[in-house]
Amino acid sequence: MSGKSWSDTGHCWFTGGIFLQGGLIVMADYRNRKLKCFNTTYTMTNELVLDGNPWDVCFLESDDLEGDTMLVTFPNDSNAKVVRIDSGGKMVLQDDEYEIGSGGHGLHRNGDRIYIACSIEIRMLTLKTKSISTMPVGNRGARYVLSTKASSICYSTKASVTCHDKKGQEIFRYKDPELRSPRGIAEDAEGNIYVCGIDSNNVHQLLPDGTFVKIALSGKDDIYNPYAILFQQNSTRFIVTQMDSDIVKVYELITMW
Repeated sequence: MSGKSWSDTGHCWFTGGIFLQGGLIVMADYRNRKLKCFNTTYTMTNELVLDGNPWDVCFLESDDLEGDTMLVTFPNDSNAKVVRIDSGGKMVLQDDEYEIGSGGHGLHRNGDRIYIACSIEIRMLTLKTKSISTMPVGNRGARYVLSTKASSICYSTKASVTCHDKKGQEIFRYKDPELRSPRGIAEDAEGNIYVCGIDSNNVHQLLPDGTFVKIALSGKDDIYNPYAILFQQNSTRFIVTQMDSDIVKVYELITMW
């Protein structure tokens, strides 16, 4: 699908996004400082121009009358912003903000917690109290984080994918010569983990314990510099973005589920 808008000032760079329950897709276009909404036929229907460069977005809450709210990170802003979206895809920036500290990049919600990748640490925001706790990851450049169905915390860095339990103990670290510069990370309905390798130009599939399964996508699948990946909930459909590209790829897993 094409994410290009007539008002864009440059190539798109989609660094994150979300499938909403009604089938809408919201993507963060970092380079053009926008959130863009796509309908179920993958046509862009609305966009929201922002003051800063958004990196990622996750679901906050739903209201039958007023629509859904989403949380958006901005790496150069210590506050994550709240955006409301109605059933038609119209988005409005709200006054609410969440103090998360600077450097917030990828984020992922699991229950009452939102996990935020912040380069040298993973920050955990508890929604009920708006309190923040942290898990140091060293000088590794964490950009994306995933809270898995098995209640572990996985994050991608410049050279590997690391998975910890909730106490911070390392479960596995995945490195492979065929995975260079890991970026986006996601999980399918069975708990398998997918990692984008931007410089290796591929997407690796791992078992929940970090065991390599296969290279799920590569240049042979007409994908280049894959960056972010997200799955539609309770579905085999997923999308992959590409660095400096207006085109977002849509795929369907072939499974035995």
